[in-house]
Amino acid sequence: MRITHFVGIKIKDPLDSEINKIRKNLAKEEIIQLDPRYFPHITLYVDRFDNEDILLKNFNLKNKKFKVELSELNSFRDSILYLKVESDIIHKIHRTIVKKLQDLSEEKYFDEFMNENYKPHITLARFKKHHHNYGKEKFKKIKLPITLEIEEISLFKLDVKNQRWNEIKKITLEE
Repeated sequence: MRITHFVGIKIKDPLDSEINKIRKNLAKEEIIQLDPRYFPHITLYVDRFDNEDILLKNFNLKNKKFKVELSELNSFRDSILYLKVESDIIHKIHRTIVKKLQDLSEEKYFDEFMNENYKPHITLARFKKHHHNYGKEKFKKIKLPITLEIEEISLFKLDVKNQRWNEIKKITLEE
């Protein structure tokens, strides 16, 4: 299955620049490989959509700006490092988006991602074997906890030819 779209929250500066600077340094040391599709974000929903017009029409949300807390550095399977995101509101928004969009998708991707197993996070890096602890030390430069104000939620489409995620619709949250 090929994912074509995702709904997410782009991380802005100064945190965006700080994450990318650490990633570039780790790539120079050959601890990670840079992926041109990567940019710091919180994923709310992913799937495959063949009918983009219907997706764009149904991607809407009325919500106020909200805050999330980046509380700790953690990892999946000792190879993927991430920042844990805490917020009751983000779970509510996630459920709302899933309800609106999952029936429009072609393949119902990641059923387990769509329910109580949803764990909001910001992926920092995927490490080559045996470099996880070294990489984790480098990311400890990010002083936690961090509170971020979320002002926008975006819909992204994968440009397969250029291997980049392009923002195709943005929702600005209310004051």
